[in-house]
Amino acid sequence: GIIGTTGSGKSTLIEILTNIIYLKNGNVLLDNKSTKNFVKKWRSMIGYIPQKIYILEDTLKNNICLNDKLKNKKLSYFLNIIKKAGLQNWYKKLPKGLNTNIHERGLSLSGGEIQRLGIARALMHDPKILILDEATSALDTFTEREILKNIFKLKNKTFICISHRIETFKNFDKIYMIKNGKIFKVSKKIIN
Repeated sequence: GIIGTTGSGKSTLIEILTNIIYLKNGNVLLDNKSTKNFVKKWRSMIGYIPQKIYILEDTLKNNICLNDKLKNKKLSYFLNIIKKAGLQNWYKKLPKGLNTNIHERGLSLSGGEIQRLGIARALMHDPKILILDEATSALDTFTEREILKNIFKLKNKTFICISHRIETFKNFDKIYMIKNGKIFKVSKKIIN
């Protein structure tokens, strides 16, 4: 878990970690190897849910996939992803299911539905690392707790989460605070 005040560099840290931003000096290392040497493979391991989710003027299915290779998955796979992202109640109301058209910028969706769509998108390719950058900030505490509970059921995953709500980190084993350009480990005692 990563906490810090607005503008402290939390999202920038994630953009460096994912190689969206390259460091002029220094490296992001995985098993003592620079991720710059295998950027495509590194990024394929990551499911990244940014603060702002881009919505296509397209079907729900295409908004979740963003990748032609994933469109051939079975309906049951999509429904499982929709459930994990907490979208099942909304999905049941859609007139054409996965083929329902979603309007650009998500004008027909609430902020929470857009965030959950971003979570579904990130889960679609079964990433080894799931990064949530304020990905549940538009959700009420109960919905956030349910979605995180579903996500934590996923096996063999590393979760990195940025949040302003300290209670979000209840199930995280390490919590870090960014303050004045430095990273500090935070005691879990402050959550309990």
